[in-house]
Amino acid sequence: MDYTGPGNRIWIAWNDDIIDVDILNVDSQYVHCRVHIHELHEIILITVVYGANEVSTRRDLWQGLIELAETVGNEPWLVGGDFNAVLDMSEVCGASGDIRVAMNEFNECILQTGLLSLPMQGERFTWHNCSLDGRSLWKRLDRLLANDFG
Repeated sequence: MDYTGPGNRIWIAWNDDIIDVDILNVDSQYVHCRVHIHELHEIILITVVYGANEVSTRRDLWQGLIELAETVGNEPWLVGGDFNAVLDMSEVCGASGDIRVAMNEFNECILQTGLLSLPMQGERFTWHNCSLDGRSLWKRLDRLLANDFG
């Protein structure tokens, strides 16, 4: 089975033999689902994110995640995807301009939602501007966040 969000920015695919997916909330920057894992008899909330390029538009994403957090209760919640924002300057390599406002807003969202950044394996950066003129820029824009439901 699969689902394509508004504007084809977010795609979700799954195997009906393994899980059931109920789409609970759809936004231009996220799709929020309840996932039932058959074999484990467990339910987890999953929010798939593709953050907007513009800082001002991403504010809608931060507010949406804060509102979702209020509905989660004590259910396990996994939030992941391309947030188009970094948590701190160690997640940037190269000249990026002033990203402090965007970085602070992302950190404030994480604080207000009670989410924790999960450790990452593999490459340190998840995005590169592919510049050939010596202005190479690398960022960690993709990540997984989870609540502390236990």
